[in-house]
Amino acid sequence: MDILNTKSNETTTDTALATALKHRKEVLNGTTSANDNFENNPALPANHNEPGHKPQLPRTLEELAIFKRETENDLKNAQKALKNNVLDSKAYQLLKAKTYAYACLVLDAELRIAYILKKLPKAQGRRNPNGKKTKAEYIRELGLTTKQARLIEMLDFDCINRAKIAAKERGEIPSRSMALTFKRETINKISIKPFKFNSVFATVAPTPTKRDEPLYYTQLFANAGIGEYYLHEQNVINAVASELLVEDRVKWYKELYSHCEMVGGDFTETANFNELIRLHKEKGCKMILASPPCQPFSKAGKKDYNCPEALLFRPMIELVKAVNDVNEHVMIENVPEMLTACPLILNGTGYNNIGEYIKGKLEAMGYTVNVAILNAADYGTCQSRERVIITASKKGIWKFPIKDDRRIMLWECIGDLPSIEAGENSGIKYHVAPPMAPAQADILRHTPTGQSAQNNPLPWKPVGIDGNPTTARFKSCFHRKSWDEPCNTITMNSDSVSGHRSIHPGRPLSDGTYSDARCLSVLELLLVTGLPDDYAIPTWAPDSLIRDVIGECFLPKLVSRLIEMIP
Repeated sequence: MDILNTKSNETTTDTALATALKHRKEVLNGTTSANDNFENNPALPANHNEPGHKPQLPRTLEELAIFKRETENDLKNAQKALKNNVLDSKAYQLLKAKTYAYACLVLDAELRIAYILKKLPKAQGRRNPNGKKTKAEYIRELGLTTKQARLIEMLDFDCINRAKIAAKERGEIPSRSMALTFKRETINKISIKPFKFNSVFATVAPTPTKRDEPLYYTQLFANAGIGEYYLHEQNVINAVASELLVEDRVKWYKELYSHCEMVGGDFTETANFNELIRLHKEKGCKMILASPPCQPFSKAGKKDYNCPEALLFRPMIELVKAVNDVNEHVMIENVPEMLTACPLILNGTGYNNIGEYIKGKLEAMGYTVNVAILNAADYGTCQSRERVIITASKKGIWKFPIKDDRRIMLWECIGDLPSIEAGENSGIKYHVAPPMAPAQADILRHTPTGQSAQNNPLPWKPVGIDGNPTTARFKSCFHRKSWDEPCNTITMNSDSVSGHRSIHPGRPLSDGTYSDARCLSVLELLLVTGLPDDYAIPTWAPDSLIRDVIGECFLPKLVSRLIEMIP
């Protein structure tokens, strides 16, 4: 169905959409409330239907687009009619009530769209495996710009409900901008609260040893299993794992660890949750490792602390509680901002933020908890990547390892690889440069090592793929890395000039330009992630997936060093 060209009076046999349009008529006829499609509790567990949805709203983006477009058209017509001064008082009040109802229904639809968009895997404009549409394509079909989609994704139950209430009290019409004003107000006032902690570090480095008896563990949010790569060397074995994205990451994980019992899909669903409990106990697991999604908390993210992904810390802790009778160790990894984030569901719980919640719940279960912010560059990895690490053990304090005496510089890690330009293949496995628009590559050839093209003199400022000047002003875009420091944090869009310092450092050439006007190759990404150059990437995995799982992973050498410290 072409969701952009479907006529307003077109009949549909789809029950969900027909029900939604019928509900809209009921609202406008005054037989039901515009607020009836909201759950009373905005903070439902993740295994329930998401906030803001009851059967009155369609469930797919295509149906929502039709519903939203038709309701917006009627809203615009109603608003125009309100400006007509010929209406008598009674007619004006009736029309204003309908206009308010239309606006509420538009916001309801946008909240549902926001939930679905957040669930779509990011592909940075690339086509997903198996021919599926990218998130960008869905957004275009909805008739939204990227900015509009980003604003819609910021919506949540609380800010929309507050906008409806405030508009009614003021005699106004609720809008997305009004809801986002409340959203920003909430973020500024209550979503970040300080978390104080003392980190306990070891004073001497442990002697690397392999355990006499295997230590079996369950891995939550497993991604493709990159972070666990070295643990078998210590006889620490992943017996159970859970990962949401079945078609790619679960498939990759199973190829890498065929011995492990993988529970694919949403682990908060009751069947999956219970299966993880059963397998954890059946396989004799004594440890849980977890790396929840960091996007809601990261500096480059939306900082939406009330989205479903941000609330996964609760079912994660519930799972730890469910196996507390057999479990002995827990390790959690995320971006530092997670510690101080305070979603609305913590209001009235006695916990000021997620850090306090996790620490308090684990201590109540009998664990000794240790918290620190560590940089992987201090532990044998040529990548500066800060993460908060929470260790918990019933055997005593799980200390953090002492830092290395020095960091590995980028030239030491990838400096021996041959120069290649965008789109070129060196002939070395995985050392292939991603393609780039010629105009953008030309700009990068005139960008020195460690510098952003934003600092270039004219005419060598950043341009779009068509060669026209770009409006991008972030210096992290079109930015070359530096040889004399560890690689900066690798992000998911590592093959884009608009990524965070994603460009190879380059080497000065005799004509005054610089070589390697390109993003890092997959081989270079493997090396700065701490993986060996013979790491076996699945042959079916597209370049986009490889870069995404590397950008999301818990760096494996840091994981190994932390596991060495288990008491």
